[in-house]
Amino acid sequence: MRTGRLARYAEAVGLYREPGTARLGQVANCADMAMTSMERLDLVESGDAHYRRLADEVRRARREIALEMYQIRADEVGGALAVELARAAQRGVRVRLLADSFGSARAARLLGALKPGGVEVCWYNPYLLGRRTHRKLIVIDGRLVALGGMNTGCEFSERRSGADAWRDLMAWFEGEAVGVLEAQLNTAWERCGGSPGADQVAVYRNAEAIPCAVAGGEAGHQGHGAAYAAVVDSASEELLLANPYFVPPRFLEERLIAARRRGVRVVIAIPRRSDVPLFKHAGRRRYTRLLDAGVEIWERCDKMVHAKVVAVDRILAGIGSVNLNRRSLLSNSETFLLTPEPGVVARVRRLVLGEAAGSSEALDARAWRRHTDRLHWAEVLAAPLAALL
Repeated sequence: MRTGRLARYAEAVGLYREPGTARLGQVANCADMAMTSMERLDLVESGDAHYRRLADEVRRARREIALEMYQIRADEVGGALAVELARAAQRGVRVRLLADSFGSARAARLLGALKPGGVEVCWYNPYLLGRRTHRKLIVIDGRLVALGGMNTGCEFSERRSGADAWRDLMAWFEGEAVGVLEAQLNTAWERCGGSPGADQVAVYRNAEAIPCAVAGGEAGHQGHGAAYAAVVDSASEELLLANPYFVPPRFLEERLIAARRRGVRVVIAIPRRSDVPLFKHAGRRRYTRLLDAGVEIWERCDKMVHAKVVAVDRILAGIGSVNLNRRSLLSNSETFLLTPEPGVVARVRRLVLGEAAGSSEALDARAWRRHTDRLHWAEVLAAPLAALL
């Protein structure tokens, strides 16, 4: 386990005696996560609120703006961000944008138009082979980070999409963790041909520090798959998950079943209205074993649940960009943040249970075999194909 100043401070004052922080340390140790800290944490569940915050912070930036994004759409939201980035570059701020060549392919013209104005644009894996960057990571002046599941597009905007706006969560914070995440972004940036970013030092204050651990980065083996496995293994009472593209690889499926068999309540909230039917049908191929084991699966029927969060035993919560499928867990560049901060745990827990209760159907193991919404032939075809995406 890589340790930062918070970990050394925690050891010195006995902070690991707190159940949540002790659990955080155990999970981080199993998954080789970076133990660190954050400050001034703000969780944002509204797409419009996140985009307003992003625009404001871009306008306030003085030195550097760096973004690593899976999907930027060439729509009103993506266009507004492009305008703000161009203006920042014009006033002398260094602006770096690392966009995934698959997820942001349709915005190639929009992003290409930024280069003459001074915005540095690099494409992640432009040959579309191998892993993708699936991160939604923003670093402002080396002091502030935003991460979570929201891409840049109108589907997340309540003003533009109304009641159909996708449900998701972003975390904005300062502190030592900013440096850890910026180093990950810089590694990906330089591997994609970008010139090195400036070394920034995040301000650290013991009195305000919130313990956390970070996994993910340039390669899938750097922690987030192992982190999810360790989180599930650590559960003793309750495991709540929301995830939009749920096609768990065997190692995770077996752990979910094992958790239920040792008495853990396991709740999974998944959207029925998916933008990627392939993942919907492939995931449903896994439902029967999970339901037979007693796992609670809730499909939200009225809107897209895009949040990728987990809450464990009311003492630990995870937020990030990680989908529970093979490519995301084991191959993609992702971000996964774990913290025992009580307010975060409560918010994430409410989010998952809210998605489960809101316009949702609790699936029954016996009834699922004859469910009227199932397409068995689609499940058979989708299962092998989903592993390739």
